[in-house]
Amino acid sequence: MMTEDDVVAVMARLTESGIDVWLDGGWGVDALLAEQTRDHDDLDLVVALDHVDAIRESLSTLGYGVTEDERPTRVVLTAPGDRRIDLHTVEFDGGGGGVQALPGGRSYRYPPEGFLAEGSVGAKPCPVSQPKYRSNATPATNRPRPTATTWRFWRSGLASPSRAAILSVLRERSQQYSD
Repeated sequence: MMTEDDVVAVMARLTESGIDVWLDGGWGVDALLAEQTRDHDDLDLVVALDHVDAIRESLSTLGYGVTEDERPTRVVLTAPGDRRIDLHTVEFDGGGGGVQALPGGRSYRYPPEGFLAEGSVGAKPCPVSQPKYRSNATPATNRPRPTATTWRFWRSGLASPSRAAILSVLRERSQQYSD
């Protein structure tokens, strides 16, 4: 389980180390909303592939170590207390986009405008991989294991979900699990 304090500590440590990362997945959505809407099993980060070793070294001071290394697609770090970070590794292209190599020779490109958003976790500003720029992709060409929220937007036809739409889906999802 990754708490708000865990995310703030990870982001602070990486910032202190001079390593650029972008929140992704559930914490990315919550950062854009500037509020935690649910519990999170992990922290998804978009990172440059050539920064993985520096990230591993930097986060080792917080107890994290590599438990899955599926480069060039992803690397998973875990720490005591059921803390988990999923690094979505990309190589930046000349246009400013980040290309993530996927299994089977496929790839997914995070467009440059997707790296411009800023959100906040625990009142601390954080760069975010903006989901509205990913929602125009089809599920077959997107990253592995898209979130349930992302799938919901694709199915509903929302190309650029608003804050209200995201909150509505997240509240509905939370109610499903609490019933």
